[in-house]
Formats: sequence, C-alpha cells, structure tokens
Amino acid sequence: MTLQEISRRTHGQHSGVKSVVVLLLAGVMIELVALVVGLALGGSIGDYFSETKATRDAATAGSGLLSQIGTINAVNAWLEPLKFLGFATLFAAIAVSLAVVIKNLQLRAEAFAAALPVLINVGNTSGGNAGGQS
Repeated sequence: MTLQEISRRTHGQHSGVKSVVVLLLAGVMIELVALVVGLALGGSIGDYFSETKATRDAATAGSGLLSQIGTINAVNAWLEPLKFLGFATLFAAIAVSLAVVIKNLQLRAEAFAAALPVLINVGNTSGGNAGGQS
C-alpha cells in the first residue's frame, strides 16, 4: 500500500463511528423511556399497596383494584425486556466503538510501516553522522 492510498484512507471519518453514535443514542433513549415508565409504574404500585390487604383480597371482578394490578403486571411484563434491550444496545455501541478503534490502529500501523522506509532513507541521505557522534 502506498502512502497516497493510506493518506486517502485516513482522511474523513470511519464508517463505524456513525453506527456507534446511533447505537449509543438509541440505548440511552430506550433506558430513559424505561425509567419514565418505571417511575409512573412505581406510583401506580404505591396506590395499589396503599389499600389494606383485606380490601385488595376482597376486590371483585370489575373493580378498580383488579384493573390496577392487571395494569401493573402487564407493564412489568414488557418493561423488563425493554430495559434489557436498552443495555444490550449500549453494549453493542461499546463493541462497535472498540472495533472502530482496532481498525484505526491497524490503519495507523500500515501507515507507519509504509512511511518508515521513506523516513529512514531521508535520514541516511542528509549527510549527518549516524548515531550522533562527532
């Protein structure tokens, strides 16, 4: 690979950087939605358990307490996987960012390997003493 090809590859952004940003923002937004829903659910759970145990056990079909516990259970059923999806998205962003770092390090190593012979030849043709001896 020539220095010109490496120079063209190093200019601009790696394609994975956009993916990292998208995954990171998506993960944060999913977690924020889960937080807001969890806070709202906490209020509903507090209202439900503010009733006495006897009142909750005596609730009949069509009562508000049964509807309330049904809502609590239904929201819990999809809130847990939503939280898991948010963290999985954040971990995917971390994995993609590490892959981008590895690709950039490989590119820098290729650039250094291609430039090193040129740098050594420039140092040898300068007419100076090798090793700095006088």
